[in-house]
Amino acid sequence: MHEMSLALSIVEQTREAATREGAVRILEVEIEVGCLAGVLADSLQFCLEAVGKDDGLADTIFRITEVGATGNCRVCAATFPADSFLVLCPSCASDDVSLNGGRELKIRSLTIED
Repeated sequence: MHEMSLALSIVEQTREAATREGAVRILEVEIEVGCLAGVLADSLQFCLEAVGKDDGLADTIFRITEVGATGNCRVCAATFPADSFLVLCPSCASDDVSLNGGRELKIRSLTIED
C-alpha cells in the first residue's frame, strides 16, 4: 500500500511548512488527489489519520478533495469528463483524446495556530 508512504511524506512536508511559519499547532491540511493519480483517497485518509496519531497530529483534520480529469477530442473538439487513461470520445468514438488534470497529488493548504 503506497498510500502509507505518501501519508508519511505529506505529514513530513506539513510539519516542515508549519515550522517555517512558526506554528504552534496544525489544525487542518487540505490535500488534492486526482482521479488518475493512482491513489485511493479512502486509504490515504486512513493512513494520514494513523500517521497523525503517532506523530502528534491526532487533532489535525486531513481533508482530501478528489479532482476530476477532462478529455479533449482532437477530432471533433468535444470536451468531456474522463475517469481513465483509456477513453473514447463520447461524441465521435475517436481514441485521439488528450487528457487534462486528474494526476494531481498535492498539499493545497494548511490551517495553523501560531
